[in-house]
Amino acid sequence: MAPELREDPLTGRQVVFAPARARRPGAGVARVEAATPDELETCPFCAGREDRTPPETLALPHRDPPDTPGWGVRVVPNLYPAFERQEVVVHSPRHVRSFGELDSGELALVAEAWRLRSAAARDAGSYPHVLVNEGRQAGASLAHSHSQVVWMREPPPAVALERQERVADLLACDDLVVLARGGIVATAHVAGRTPYESVVAPRVPSRDGTSLAAALELLAELVRRLYAVEGAVPWNAWLHDGPHWHIELVPRLTVLAGVELGAGVYVNPLPPETAAAALRDATG
Repeated sequence: MAPELREDPLTGRQVVFAPARARRPGAGVARVEAATPDELETCPFCAGREDRTPPETLALPHRDPPDTPGWGVRVVPNLYPAFERQEVVVHSPRHVRSFGELDSGELALVAEAWRLRSAAARDAGSYPHVLVNEGRQAGASLAHSHSQVVWMREPPPAVALERQERVADLLACDDLVVLARGGIVATAHVAGRTPYESVVAPRVPSRDGTSLAAALELLAELVRRLYAVEGAVPWNAWLHDGPHWHIELVPRLTVLAGVELGAGVYVNPLPPETAAAALRDATG
C-alpha cells in the first residue's frame, strides 16, 4: 500500500499513513512494566495510606473525618505540579494498574470526580484539562491507576484551535466505529497520529454526568481491546471540554521524530480501517 495523506477534520493536522514503516529496523513497541514487590508495598494511592498524600480536595463517597479509608475515588493535589493548580484523581482504593481494570461502579465515581472538579475549575475561571497517562513511557510516575485535572488559565491551543462542530464528522465513518452504546461512540481516528488512536464522544453533545460515565465505560473497553491486540502498551488520553466534548486515546506505539516534531506532519504505519477492524474483533 502506497503512503496516503489524510487531514484531521477537527484540527486540520496532516497524517501520512505508510504501512511499510512498520517493517523498518528498530520499530519495537514499548510495554508497561510489570508490578514489583516494592511498588505494592510503597504505593501512596492504596487505601490505608492516605497520610502519604496531600490532604484530599474531594473523596467519593464523602466520609468524616477526611483522609481516612472508606473512599471509592479520591482527589489530592499533585505533589510535583507543572501548573499553578494540578490535581490527581485516584481511581480506586485497590491497587489497579490499568484503567481497563476498573469496574462500572468505579468508572461512575471517576466520572463524577471529573465532573465535580471540572466544575470547580470553571467556577474559578480556569479551563479543566483532564488527562490519563498509563505507563512510564506515557508519563506516569506511579502505576496505580489515576488521572489528573490541570487547571489552566484559558483553553490550551489544542482545544482553542479545534473545530468542535466537526466532531460529528469523526463519528460518521461507520467503517471506523469500534463500539457504540447509549448514544456514545468509540471510533478509530480517521487521521490518528499513532496506531489505534481513537475518539470517544456522544453523538449529540450532552453535559449530563451519565454521558461521561458511559464514555469512560467505552474508554475502558477500548483499553482492554488494545491490550488484547498489542499487549500492555503505554497510552495517553484526555478530555477536550467544549460544545461537543470528546475523549482522545493515543497509544504510544510510535516515536515522534524529525518529521512529526519539525514539520508537524505525523507518520502512522497503521491505517484506521485496519485498526478499527482489529479492535472490533478483539475480546476486551
